Amino acid sequence: MFGIRLRSVSGILGTSAATSFAVAVVFAMVFAVADAHAAEKIPGEATLEEVKVVGQAPQDGGAETGYAAKKLNSVGFLGERTQLETPYSYSVIPSELIENIQASSPDRVMRLDPFTQLGVPSSRGFNTNANIRGFVASQLYEGQRDDGPYVDLEDKERVEILNGLSGFLYPNRTPGGSINYVLKRPTQARLANVTIGDYGGSSFYGHVDLGGKLGESGRIGYRLNALVQEGDTSVDGQNIRRQLFSGALDFRLADNLLWQLDYSYGYRKTNGIDAYWSTAAGVVHPGAPDAGKTWGQKWSFWEQEINRAGTNLDWKINEAFGLRAAFRVLDRSSRDLYANNTFDASGTYTSLISYSSKGKTRRYEGYALADLALNTGGIKHKLTGGFTGDVTRNETPQVPFANLGSTTGLPLSSPTEIAQPAYQTSPRAKSSVTWNENFVLADEIVFNDSWTLLAGLTHATIRTDNFSTTTGAKTSAYDKSKNVFSVSLLYRITPKITAYATWLEGLEPGGTAAATYNGKPVTNAGTTMAPVENTQYEIGAKFALGEALLTVALFDLKRASDVYTPNGGDSYTYSEDGEAEHKGIEIGLSGKVTRNLSLYGGVTAMDVKVTKNPSTPALVGKKPTNISERMAKLYAEYDIPGVPGLTLTGGAAYVGSFYADTANADKLPGYTVGYLGARYQTRVAGVTSIFRLDIDNIGNKNYWESGGYVGSPRTILFSGQVKF
Repeated sequence: MFGIRLRSVSGILGTSAATSFAVAVVFAMVFAVADAHAAEKIPGEATLEEVKVVGQAPQDGGAETGYAAKKLNSVGFLGERTQLETPYSYSVIPSELIENIQASSPDRVMRLDPFTQLGVPSSRGFNTNANIRGFVASQLYEGQRDDGPYVDLEDKERVEILNGLSGFLYPNRTPGGSINYVLKRPTQARLANVTIGDYGGSSFYGHVDLGGKLGESGRIGYRLNALVQEGDTSVDGQNIRRQLFSGALDFRLADNLLWQLDYSYGYRKTNGIDAYWSTAAGVVHPGAPDAGKTWGQKWSFWEQEINRAGTNLDWKINEAFGLRAAFRVLDRSSRDLYANNTFDASGTYTSLISYSSKGKTRRYEGYALADLALNTGGIKHKLTGGFTGDVTRNETPQVPFANLGSTTGLPLSSPTEIAQPAYQTSPRAKSSVTWNENFVLADEIVFNDSWTLLAGLTHATIRTDNFSTTTGAKTSAYDKSKNVFSVSLLYRITPKITAYATWLEGLEPGGTAAATYNGKPVTNAGTTMAPVENTQYEIGAKFALGEALLTVALFDLKRASDVYTPNGGDSYTYSEDGEAEHKGIEIGLSGKVTRNLSLYGGVTAMDVKVTKNPSTPALVGKKPTNISERMAKLYAEYDIPGVPGLTLTGGAAYVGSFYADTANADKLPGYTVGYLGARYQTRVAGVTSIFRLDIDNIGNKNYWESGGYVGSPRTILFSGQVKF
């Protein structure tokens, strides 16, 4: 039933050198943990007892514990839970790790996470596009829908990544997984951090993070984050201008009643954005071009402005009953002038310049949930039920994009500067309205200290109306509902080891046909397909080993897949009549494995293939595009003994080979990228000061991050931070 037998795991892992590296990483992590625990008590060995200062408890997921996050901020509508009581595969990048790797964009976080593969870099514009388990992940903000916008990290407390199908927890989401960005919240203790640094090249920035309480009672707390960034990146001719303001307030109206407000404004403009690369018919990708040069024209740009506002209410009426509610508004606009490059048969390339006028998205979303704890015959129940939903209104230009001309015969030895063409804006009009409505019910049944059953039902509905931007007439619509089930069984082997098995269903919105595919027009561009259904089986285990967390998960996931059918070679037609199956294993580790050594990383190994494609049967058995079946990533921090405050950092990320075309004739090689850095914490004039230095892609390797984009060049980042 599950589709993954023990004997097939070796088939998934394979025997390549890359796999050997991945397996070595796993064993290194496991042995490091085992060695650390064995060293804790050695008969006959005299040890000095560690002296600990009694005070504030270590931050969950902080550097002091090696970034091992034991708690999850939000497991869908189930709310806050611990890792050991969550029957799903999660990874967490907490705020201290985000700070210490100097992550200015989600790209750096995804390059660190062992279960995600980057598809579209933020330097192209848009949001960071990441694959999990071989499918594009959904983006969430405070546990609610947030597809589309670029996300700033300076005001985020953590990034929580749920691997795999999440239709029960986050209804109407993609099957690969969900990336949840959690906002920094007010602090009871006074907080005043100021950071000045460079995110690479001469992209200097200043960031202020303030928090604390108002009044002696402490019932009102605040958190403010402000950022200004401007300057050239490590790519020649590319520069970024970015602004962020974010504020949050907590009102403790009573001991059992919390009301929260938050607002954020973000602006980002990137000039000299990365080019998208494709190939002409019969042509395969050459080696990756020089990533340190602008192949997308220095005058190209992507610009976004976004406002978010939200409120939450949490009322624990008594020990048995509680109410939770939230409401959020998002308003986003963006426009871009960009280059799409095509490799030609002659060994040159063609550059097509296009312009997209400003489009706008407004979304309203919220939930209202009730929690009820009760006992029936010695069996404990925690019932959660209510409603979650959102409505999204999209306004797009009447001319969605305008091709401004192409230039052929350009050499690959160095980018060719093309004169900037003239472009005109296009009037904007309503193009679609989508409603997602979900009634949810879950029961967590605790039979005893060892066995727990979590069963849930979501009645999910997706409704979409599409409109003509010129006449305003409704051009198409769909309305589909489905009962989405989830069943999980957890077994607490010991207080620190949990095993689980989970079966999930999902319903996600249908895909939208792209304007072009492989450089050719798509006949039904902009058409949105009907919702698709997905299923997933997963078994796994989680081990709390001292201050480290080790996770293992095996999965089997099936999903309807996109199909672009060629029409005589001059155009394509988009549909979703295919099916793909992805099955594999994930192993992750985070935390301190010795007193001075912290590790964060893991391994993903998959077997992915197309299992159905009625329009093109020859594609059955082929690998989906831009999906690596092997990944291994490891980040380490080592506190230097005898030099208090000095920490060396570094690591490597391996992503295996993948195909850039559906016929699997264009195979791109895997790559390994290394990272090095150092951090020094001291006190200057009585003030805690932290100095950070990081070097990404230390070998300055040129590589294909996906079939459409090259990876980032060597980048040097540094900063100084004071904590008042």
